[in-house]
Amino acid sequence: MFGAVQYQGIKTAVNAVRKGQTIEFKNSLWVVNGKEHGVMGRGSALVKLELRNTTNGSKCVERFQPSDSVEVKQAHLEQYQYLYTAGDRVYLLNQETFEELELEKSALEGGEKLFPMLEDNMVVTVQFIESAGPVAFRLPPQHVYTVESCTDVVGHSKGATYKPATLTNGCRVTIPDFVKAGDRILVDTAEMKYINRA
Repeated sequence: MFGAVQYQGIKTAVNAVRKGQTIEFKNSLWVVNGKEHGVMGRGSALVKLELRNTTNGSKCVERFQPSDSVEVKQAHLEQYQYLYTAGDRVYLLNQETFEELELEKSALEGGEKLFPMLEDNMVVTVQFIESAGPVAFRLPPQHVYTVESCTDVVGHSKGATYKPATLTNGCRVTIPDFVKAGDRILVDTAEMKYINRA
């Protein structure tokens, strides 16, 4: 008999693993929340993966040699609509079948720091692994938000001038000087950065 986890996957070099993918590691499924390349003491390279366990939500950082390989699980993606949050649970709705899905807040790809970017009725992408069910969800790459307040920049500069702003969801971003309170702007949700006016 094989190990406890038996999902179809593809052996992949750790260097090729991407943020958001699900891997099998230590007989469990883990979602890659972050990836960083580094150097060890004698100049040898290493790859650090920030991982979140899909079963219990625990997190860890594991170090690998670039030549190491892991099994990346094949996933399929589905669109769901965000409904509400209760405690540490998020409730989503499949717009085709009207089935409700419940996930942990920690299943948000990119970490809970991005949670304030989630808005009512926002369409999110849920990652499913065959036989394991939903393992993670992600925000759309870009979304339109309203600027609630901003601090005007004093004095003039020759180059482009930027100022801090607070969105209606409470998140802070840096915006160009010509954007005013009440304007709707397009924001990169992963980086929480201004893209342009909507």
